[in-house]
Amino acid sequence: MQGEVLLLHRKRQGKSLLMSWRVQQERKMSTGLQSKWQNPGKDVVGVNCVKDANGKVLVENDQVKEECRKYMEKLLNEENTWDNATTCEKVEGPCELIRRDEILKALRMMKKCKAAGPTGIV
Repeated sequence: MQGEVLLLHRKRQGKSLLMSWRVQQERKMSTGLQSKWQNPGKDVVGVNCVKDANGKVLVENDQVKEECRKYMEKLLNEENTWDNATTCEKVEGPCELIRRDEILKALRMMKKCKAAGPTGIV
């Protein structure tokens, strides 16, 4: 009789320990999810540092902006050399005709009940 009471007492202790562990785990999960819900997909809006042309690290916001402006100005105003070595074949003649069975096959593959996009093509 006393052994059964002891066993029942230990069983209850085990259940209470398990329940308290589960509550702790749920709290951990909920706080983690709340922080993710508060800042979903937070984008990086600024650059912390950048190196200038001399290799010096710039950390001030105005210096970083100025270095980016200089870099983009140099990049966009630089003349590129062209050697005209790139060639391609000329395409001449009538375009390839689209057959009726190709159109029917494409229509069968499309999903039904879809709205048209901004171009009007489904």
